[in-house]
This record gives sequence, structure tokens and C-alpha cells, in this order.
Amino acid sequence: MNPESPEQKIDQEKYNDIANRLEELQAKENDGRGIGCVQTVVGCLRRGDVSSAKVAARTDGDKIISYPEVYDFIKKELFEGEDY
Repeated sequence: MNPESPEQKIDQEKYNDIANRLEELQAKENDGRGIGCVQTVVGCLRRGDVSSAKVAARTDGDKIISYPEVYDFIKKELFEGEDY
């Protein structure tokens, strides 16, 4: 197994930060039960699987849009100018 490059480590730290904030946002929803499909996105980000996180967010975008604060955060932080 190859050690992570400094760039990979910085990228993973960035995605861990996004995952932490996203987890905080979604945990407030549904009377504290959170949003299951967003929890999937968080899990993917923590594993370093950004492409799967984006696929999950796009696939469940019709559900996530019901939570504007969470939706806007994902759009801004995860997609950074890409289509969501």
C-alpha cells in the first residue's frame, strides 16, 4: 500500500471537514433522526470516496432538496460549480 501523498492527505482532511459539517446539519432534521440519504453521503466522504458521495447526493437530490440548508451546503461544498 502506498502512503498518502501530502495532497491526498489535505484533500481527505477537506472532505472530512465537509462530512463533519454535513453530519451536524442533517442531524437537526426529522426531529433529530437525521436524513438517511445524507448519512450515506457522509459515510462516502469519510471513506474518501468522493465520487460515490456525489452519485449518492445526485441520486437522492429530490429528497435532499426538501432540506434547503443541507441542499445548499452540499451544492456549495461538494460540487463547487459542477452540476448538482
